[in-house]
Amino acid sequence: NAGEIKEVDFSKTQDGSSVKTVFQILIELPNGKNKVYTPNATTREALGKQWGKDTNAWVDKKAEVHFIKQLAFGKEIDVLVLKPIE
Repeated sequence: NAGEIKEVDFSKTQDGSSVKTVFQILIELPNGKNKVYTPNATTREALGKQWGKDTNAWVDKKAEVHFIKQLAFGKEIDVLVLKPIE
């Protein structure tokens, strides 16, 4: 779907101590299941550059999963990003 901006509690205990405003979108996985996905800034930028800033235009488009190395909390980790399939 085109997604929406929501207030989401990311705390482990779901006690409201780590509420953030995020963009979430419903995506369909290759196995046909749907999943709520919170795209990171790198993914939002890549998809927006290819498909435009209006997320309604993203509906039914396809993207592939890539993992990039990024520093987080002093450690290099793999971060999931989606890149549009042209």
